[in-house]
Amino acid sequence: MAVCERCGATIPSGPFTYEGDDGSALCLRCFRRSGGEAPPARGGILAQLAVLALRVCAVAGLAGGVAASRLAGEGNVLFAAVGVAAGAGLCLGCLALSELLRLALSTEASLRNIARLLDRIEGDGRRGEDADGDLE
Repeated sequence: MAVCERCGATIPSGPFTYEGDDGSALCLRCFRRSGGEAPPARGGILAQLAVLALRVCAVAGLAGGVAASRLAGEGNVLFAAVGVAAGAGLCLGCLALSELLRLALSTEASLRNIARLLDRIEGDGRRGEDADGDLE
């Protein structure tokens, strides 16, 4: 846990801790007031590309399983079944990993929205005002 240099708020370590110009720890509210914009989601583009790559691998795995079953011929049913099972297993595994990554990205975005809403609600600590002005 870190302590905000300006307002003294306790900040959980991780994506909620921001650094000021002098390297001191700041909460998101104080960081925004200092003129800084919130940094982009950590690994957002890379994670989205990984999700896309996993979906492409899932389709390729399923297509590979179907191709293996076609190449097995009429008499070799066991090879065809193993090919389809391996392709389906690869497809399901890649889809599961892709959904886990999407869930992580969605959770991070939700936490950012919650933090932003809490900052608006808390405001300067004065009653009836939020970070953007009067609530009324």
